[in-house]
Amino acid sequence: MIRHLRGFTIVEILIIISVLGILTTIGIMSWNGVTTWSRERAREQDVRQWASTFNLYKSRFIVYPDLPTADGNGGAKRLCLGDTSYYAAYSNRCGQYQVNGSSPTKTTEAVDSTTMINNVKKVGNVPTNSGPTVKDTFVGPLVYLYQTTTGSSVAVDAYFIDFFETGPCSSMKGFGDALNSSDSEYSKIYPGVNGLVSGSGQTVYVCYLKQSFTYTKS
Repeated sequence: MIRHLRGFTIVEILIIISVLGILTTIGIMSWNGVTTWSRERAREQDVRQWASTFNLYKSRFIVYPDLPTADGNGGAKRLCLGDTSYYAAYSNRCGQYQVNGSSPTKTTEAVDSTTMINNVKKVGNVPTNSGPTVKDTFVGPLVYLYQTTTGSSVAVDAYFIDFFETGPCSSMKGFGDALNSSDSEYSKIYPGVNGLVSGSGQTVYVCYLKQSFTYTKS
């Protein structure tokens, strides 16, 4: 008996190609989602690690490894978090590294963090930042230190900041949105981070983790 082998019709081939295309698209989207999630978690971990390091230093020396020079935004400090070698690829800066392909006017020089880094080394190794820059433009993490004095009591607020691809900031436990005017800390932190994302033409979330303590001024 002769058997006649039946091939695929053009319609069937088109259906198979369409299904494979859909599955490929789903796979790519899933992979992109996983890699984005991984980058975001690395940035979040960097922030939490630095907050823990500052608190470890405080547990031994009463205060943080660097402090504001006076009350309010005028005496606040914005410091890069990381050894200067980490920022070598970004002209020794943190913050908004590029604005439309050119150097920005509002960044923080990593060299300003030298005192803080040297003090951190007294309690162990300097944390290693694993989170990548956001869109090859925004370099973190950094910290904004703010203080308020009442008599001999000094209250210090530390905002550990990084840049994120996705939001909102509240999706990460304990984090706030530094550039959101409805955020309870906006009036304190905004002057310190204002401009870090201006003119970039890109969407980025500036999220912070706040840590506070009080000490008595001698």
